Parts: sequence; C-alpha cells; structure tokens
Amino acid sequence: MAVLADLEVIVGPPAAVPPPVDWPTLERISGLVFPQDYKELAARYGMLEVDAFLAVNHLGMPAEVSAMLRQCQETLEGLRILVEDLGFIYVEDDFGREVEAEPYPFYPDPGGLFPWGATQNGDTLLWLTDLDPNRWTIVVTDGGTWWHFDGGIVDFLVGILSGTLQCPVLPAFSPSELRVFQYASLDQLPHE
Repeated sequence: MAVLADLEVIVGPPAAVPPPVDWPTLERISGLVFPQDYKELAARYGMLEVDAFLAVNHLGMPAEVSAMLRQCQETLEGLRILVEDLGFIYVEDDFGREVEAEPYPFYPDPGGLFPWGATQNGDTLLWLTDLDPNRWTIVVTDGGTWWHFDGGIVDFLVGILSGTLQCPVLPAFSPSELRVFQYASLDQLPHE
C-alpha cells in the first residue's frame, strides 16, 4: 500500500500551505466520513494538476462547504442522467474486457459515488464510498466506460503516476516527464 511519502517522490514537496478543510462541518453536512489517506493528502497539498490533464480536487477549495458540495452534485448530475437513460453501465476490467453491469449508486445514496477529480477529456474520478472510510475505492469513468480500482486515492495516484497501474479509461503517464502544478487557492488556477 502506497503512502503519502511515495506520492511526494513523484509530485515533489508541497509548494505552498494548502487551504484548511473544515472536516467536522464537511462530514456533518455531507453525511460522509472521508478516508484518512485523503485527509493526509489534503493537509499536505492543495489542488494538484498533472500534465495539464488530470486534476485532483481539494475539498477546501472552495472553502465554503455548501459551495463545494454543490459543485460535487453538479458533477454527479451529468453522470446520473447518462446512467438513468441507459439503465446499466459498461465496466471495463484490467484486461480491456467490458461487461454490462448495474450502475453504481450516486451520493447522497448510501455507498454512492463522490467526485474527487477530473481530466481535460471530461473523465470523472470518483470515490465509491462506504460507511467505513478506509474501504472507499476508486471509480474512473468517461461517461460510457467505467473502471473500478480496489484501493484508495493515494494508492491510485502513486500507481497511475508511477506507471505501475494502468487505468483503461485514462492515457498512460510517463513518470520521467510528469509536470505537476500545485494550487493552494482558486485564485491561482489558470484562467482560459
């Protein structure tokens, strides 16, 4: 199992102090208890952007919990509409085989998907939540194909960015050529 120090080797040390996350308020309002590996990541780094492609959101950005949860609901709504229209999803395994499956539930339903990142291609990176926050796993989707990783966010990021894990929904990253940008506030994000 990867630890935060393994991720730091890949993305570099924190460039700035990340914004605080009001965990008691966030967890009370959301009804979720977030995984310890993510809490440690959020305490060490702000938002991460890899190769101007993959963004790892920071739950303290925006600082207002209700605004952050609204953004999460907006992200989920588009996926929810796609899934409801079909009534099923295609889950791809590590060997590229797709099988038709029952859709995952969406937050705020118990065990529902909760977003934590995205790509420039429109892929969504989500947690598959659980009552036990240490059992949250990762789901990646482009809206058509879904892929499940049976590990936490730090394991996933270390695997994807080091090249030891390949997600069939995402392109492969070249560890020797990674460009990682760190943002400690929304004001620092590049604007188009």
